[in-house]
Amino acid sequence: MPKTHILQILLLLALLTSCKPIDCSKALQQSPAFTKQEMSIMPYHLTADERSALWACGRMDTVEIAMLDGATLSMIALNCMIDEKPLTLQTLVEHIDRFKKEPEYPRFREGFIRSRELKSKIVDLADWDEDKVVFEAMGMNPEALNAMKLFLMTLKPGAFTYFEAYNLYAQKLAAEQPPKVERFKYDFAPLEDLDAVLKAAKAADKNALLFFNGYTAANCRKMESLVLSDSTVMAMIDAHFVAFEGYADDTQPYIAADESDGSAPKQTFSHKGAQIMDLQQQKFGTTTSPLFVIIDANGKELARAGYMREVQDFVAFLKKGMR
Repeated sequence: MPKTHILQILLLLALLTSCKPIDCSKALQQSPAFTKQEMSIMPYHLTADERSALWACGRMDTVEIAMLDGATLSMIALNCMIDEKPLTLQTLVEHIDRFKKEPEYPRFREGFIRSRELKSKIVDLADWDEDKVVFEAMGMNPEALNAMKLFLMTLKPGAFTYFEAYNLYAQKLAAEQPPKVERFKYDFAPLEDLDAVLKAAKAADKNALLFFNGYTAANCRKMESLVLSDSTVMAMIDAHFVAFEGYADDTQPYIAADESDGSAPKQTFSHKGAQIMDLQQQKFGTTTSPLFVIIDANGKELARAGYMREVQDFVAFLKKGMR
């Protein structure tokens, strides 16, 4: 009997023998337990009671429930946070229901089932044509499949499971890749004062992009995740602007820039955030965040924008300030 059938029978027996009935009218409206804990700890996992509720009330089988756990669950939770929508067990049911309508679902499901079976299976190239479906479901093309098969042929027969062999293969590929620095969002230079911005703009012969940010501003984090991490946006900023950001809630002590003529600074502030807020208010008439402003090398405002979640909208904003 296939292992997946055994798992389903065991779960069914556990549900039937449970003395704790499930109220489906309430169960699917509950948020998973991990949402009430530290959300920075990923990946997320469902409790046994939550898996039972999805099976009994959400018409989900054990394979679909297992597919949800871990990385997939973390992705759904992140999307809900970005969209400011509650995450409930019903949300998970709807996600699986939508996925089941996608044309790639059958192959993904088959690959998922086989991957669990292969995890502890000893590599046997005599079964490669049957076993490779797992790696096809992972997105490997024929060339990559052939390369992996050649690697498996170098291993001692009967010495490794597919799980162990794949980890070795992944390590080999990683070692062959040149080191690179990942950019998860655009790296703005720290905004000190407007004079320094204008000086940098003139030296680079570019306009300046100012980002008035906030450590505690949820919409700033969303824009960093949705927009400022986009490769097109980062390339446009690199090519056409000198870019600076300042945090209105920066609690670090304010240290005035040295005066070249030895004179005292014109104004002092209790902390750096107060100086950023003052600059934003005095120059642009607002202290809201996020605020993006494009100015030329003389300080003239060319364009401004607030919160937006679509890359194409931010690209259109940047184009207004390109030289």
